[in-house]
Amino acid sequence: MYDDNPNWQARFGILENMYKHHPVKNDIAGTLSSINKITKEDLYTCYNTFYHPKNMLLFVFGPVDPYEVIEFIKQNQEQKTFQKFGEIERIFPEEDVKVNRKSSVMKFPVQIPKVIIGY
Repeated sequence: MYDDNPNWQARFGILENMYKHHPVKNDIAGTLSSINKITKEDLYTCYNTFYHPKNMLLFVFGPVDPYEVIEFIKQNQEQKTFQKFGEIERIFPEEDVKVNRKSSVMKFPVQIPKVIIGY
């Protein structure tokens, strides 16, 4: 579906223009080939790593007593057990100060031309 969306394609087009190595330029949806390589173990590893309470933030909005909410969360979480949480290694390759490509043109059947500028 994303292949048919000019806004999505433009977004990743500008990121590919700006970065040579940084993973932000990679489409998070993946390709059919990359998705087919995902194993059940890969999914469990991602779930156990990124859906761990130590790697989450909780935001509560509304007319609540913050101390009651915190106490409720503590009691709730103390009743649960979680796998050991390892350190997440985030790898950000070195990028040149110059952009990967100064410009590119993409053609889509749209009524109003779009210009995307990266800074």
